[in-house]
Amino acid sequence: MKDLRASHRYSDALFQLAEERGELQAAQDGLASVVRLIGEHPPILRVVENSTISTEDKEALLNRIFSSLAPALVLHFLKLLIEKNRFSEIASIQKAFHARFEAKKKIREVTVLVPRALTGEAQSKLLTLLNKKLASEIRLSVKTDASLIGGLVLRFDGREIDASFKNRLREIRQKLLVS
Repeated sequence: MKDLRASHRYSDALFQLAEERGELQAAQDGLASVVRLIGEHPPILRVVENSTISTEDKEALLNRIFSSLAPALVLHFLKLLIEKNRFSEIASIQKAFHARFEAKKKIREVTVLVPRALTGEAQSKLLTLLNKKLASEIRLSVKTDASLIGGLVLRFDGREIDASFKNRLREIRQKLLVS
């Protein structure tokens, strides 16, 4: 729990600074690139976390690796994480930054479960409706689940709206059993 709070503090600090400087998108993209590259090349993280390597050598390594991927603000932030021995939290910091970035930009990720694939027209209509109802830009992910029979299930912001026939039949069954 303590590390999660620290990740949010570091993320918030970077977010505020990037916002003040008008570099929010660049910081978002740079941080995402850094985390992606570290995920693809785990030895980078092992080197940066190695206590026998000097802070200066670690910072020089980061400059060589990330200078073309991330803006100066993100590079300075990475150096701060090294100095504070928090570099291992870079993925959770990036995740928190990304969530705050999308909230600021009013971007929501919505997953819709349907019994069969949606046509392009149906998906477009659903996207338009969700954009209006949620007053946000929607990133729609469509998944199929034949067990739903009909209708759909929407998942966003930790909520679920189940308007499937499967759920409706379950509710009717419960009412009949109670009666």
